[in-house]
Amino acid sequence: MVCRFSLKRNNGFEWYCNEKVKARGYVICNNILYTNEEILKCFEDVYSSRDLSVKLRNANGQFAVIINLDNEVIAAVDNSRSIPLFYHECLDTFVISDYIDESLFTLSENSFCDVSINEFLQTGYVVGNHTLLKDFYQLSAGEYLVYNKKENSYSISKYYVHKSDVKIECAKQQHYKNLEKISIDVFTRLIKSLNGRTAVIPLSGGFDSRYIVSMLKKLNYENVICYTYGRSDSFEVDISKKVADTLKYKWYFIKYDEESYNSLIKDKDFIDYFRFASNYSSLSHYQDLLAVKKLHEKKMIPPDSIFIPGFCGDLLGGSYLPQEILFKKDVSKIDICDYIFDRHFNLNYEIKEKYSNLVKTEIALTLKPYNYTNSEDSLVATNDGWFTEHKASKFVVNAVRVFEYYGYEWRLPLWDCDLLNYWYSVPYNYKLVDNKLYNDFLFDFLFIPYQIDFVKKFTSNKRDGIVRFVKMLLPLSLFCLYRKFFQYQSINKSVNSFQILFNYWENEVGKNNKINFDQINQIAAFWQLVKVYNFKENVY
Repeated sequence: MVCRFSLKRNNGFEWYCNEKVKARGYVICNNILYTNEEILKCFEDVYSSRDLSVKLRNANGQFAVIINLDNEVIAAVDNSRSIPLFYHECLDTFVISDYIDESLFTLSENSFCDVSINEFLQTGYVVGNHTLLKDFYQLSAGEYLVYNKKENSYSISKYYVHKSDVKIECAKQQHYKNLEKISIDVFTRLIKSLNGRTAVIPLSGGFDSRYIVSMLKKLNYENVICYTYGRSDSFEVDISKKVADTLKYKWYFIKYDEESYNSLIKDKDFIDYFRFASNYSSLSHYQDLLAVKKLHEKKMIPPDSIFIPGFCGDLLGGSYLPQEILFKKDVSKIDICDYIFDRHFNLNYEIKEKYSNLVKTEIALTLKPYNYTNSEDSLVATNDGWFTEHKASKFVVNAVRVFEYYGYEWRLPLWDCDLLNYWYSVPYNYKLVDNKLYNDFLFDFLFIPYQIDFVKKFTSNKRDGIVRFVKMLLPLSLFCLYRKFFQYQSINKSVNSFQILFNYWENEVGKNNKINFDQINQIAAFWQLVKVYNFKENVY
């Protein structure tokens, strides 16, 4: 068996290759920034999988790398899986690729994995190393693959786990000082990597993107364009404009209405983008698609612009703390596998039990690195870590594909290793509703001094928290009725006019199915399966 590479995704970040190393993205190692072809130099001193493991533990940035040695091939993704890698065996060839090449197989109903389909329809992504296809696999966040050329075998190892076993016990003001220093270091690295190019910020009414623009202002980076999108009467638009105006950054608004959505749906790029972004493993991000398309086609931003979204600061700050912690329930008897299944597999209750035992087996394998111990600290760390490694990386971070589709690079400063590692070390009592260190730090350090301390009236995280709380109180049958009403109301009131997309997708795939769709991602996942992948089987 021979090992072959298929690397064709050069949108945004390009692949740079020599005989030994193939790499894409950017890396910061030992305080040295490696971009473009310089990224090859970062990995030139790797002569074994052990060498790479050591280097990866000290590397920062967003990247994918493949190293071809005499006896082995090593492939790795960063701690957010921001640039995915896939692998499969085809006859006498082991293939490592940056996309799933449809020319290598004939797509049919038998190509799909039933358990993966079930996972995808319940979550919007596929758990672990599987994809929707039986014979194709992916590397998860913080993993590397070693292919042994002599034995024609491979193994997968983790070099980064999204948790910390050490907690930093100190006063709140000391946390402020520590976070101030880390923030300055993180954004100094970001600015260096921008090299004077235009930073394009998807600026919402929330705190994460505001964190980014206020740090850029603090460090005197002025080549910034902000944009927001949705309904013109949205509080997101109102707050976003106030922030940009106060910081004196250029700001664009892209209106989401029936006319613009209809134009997008009819465009040949619509299904093409979903295929490009999903790679048979994730629900394609559609929220920014219309806005980025317009920014690009109307030439509202320079062609070498770099997008900087605010993924996923609220997660670090505690927005997804278990309800059991918030309501001080006993956690000593929680089965963590059942808990993850119950908490995170909720898009389709009608099919939830169909492959539940097999899905839980997959979940159990992915939970091993977290060493769960039935304590409150362990529940918080395991839930946050699993959520980050799977949903945040495969579903949220995968949204950068929309920037790549139109040829732009991107950066993820809130996934900087120093920032992640610090927040994983903060005790969870600093993440409770009445003691949010993340929010308090941002307001005291940045938002109040820059007079951008605007507050949303009601956030989606609060709304989701209410839904989860009600679920704890009601029997499943009653909760399903409640959620249908609650979620449908949310769609109709969406600041992004999602009811237009929802109605389109429901008309496309919802009329001849037994399910009553009540969530936008629920119907989007089903539509992607049926219309993009031509999956015909009635999964219900």
